[in-house]
Amino acid sequence: MSGLQATPTIDHAYEEWVSLPDGRRGLIRLMRPSDRVLLVNGFERMSPQSRYRRFFSAKPRLSDREISYLTELDHHDHVAVVLVAVDDRGEPLGPGAGLGVARFIRLRDTPHVAEAAIVILDEVQGSGFGRLLFQRLAQAASERQVLRFRTEVLAQNNAMKALLQRTAHDLGSTLRHHYEGPVFVSEFALGPPIEPTPDAGELDEQSEDSQSHLYDLLRFAAMRFPAATRLMVETLEWLDVLDEDDPEIREAARLMGFEDDD
Repeated sequence: MSGLQATPTIDHAYEEWVSLPDGRRGLIRLMRPSDRVLLVNGFERMSPQSRYRRFFSAKPRLSDREISYLTELDHHDHVAVVLVAVDDRGEPLGPGAGLGVARFIRLRDTPHVAEAAIVILDEVQGSGFGRLLFQRLAQAASERQVLRFRTEVLAQNNAMKALLQRTAHDLGSTLRHHYEGPVFVSEFALGPPIEPTPDAGELDEQSEDSQSHLYDLLRFAAMRFPAATRLMVETLEWLDVLDEDDPEIREAARLMGFEDDD
């Protein structure tokens, strides 16, 4: 597929009906202020791993200020497209009806670029809705004169990196990326590619190198902030981000006193 799929304009009247994997009906539309309950419930249903991957921390809850910021949008500089399980009238099926949200926030200093992010709850992951929401978000951005998306995800989040790769390909664009410590930073244009899109092998090869960035960061932190780094390593091990058998990890552990020298 090249370019965006044909859809109505992504505005306040936009509604797109879909079939959910469990047979329920779903609706894709813009976020509304009344979606506060859906947002909070969806956040509470996220696994600790999903929260960490989305917020880069073990975030226990959303504050009232954050909830307002994430739901009361101008839909020009801050836009969110949601997937909601609904009844035949299009009304949410209870507080647990929120299933996914893709949003962009325009960068103040470079208004043609926007920071994009997406969350898909576990129950509908692998059903193609992440890809569809990103396509609709990209269309909404293009309609608002945004030319490029910028994203930041954890280097270990291979599923999200693959989704970004597919989305850029869907748009006929090229995913350009680099690493900032443990973070995978990417950009892609919401239009024709400047050069051929790299194949998945190129991205996979570079993603393997991402672990070294994380280990370098851990080694540096171990020497400067040992107590905080011990807590960080314990959290990452619990989230299955780190491989305890990896020689680089064992070296970082040795520096922090997790194990004795051989």
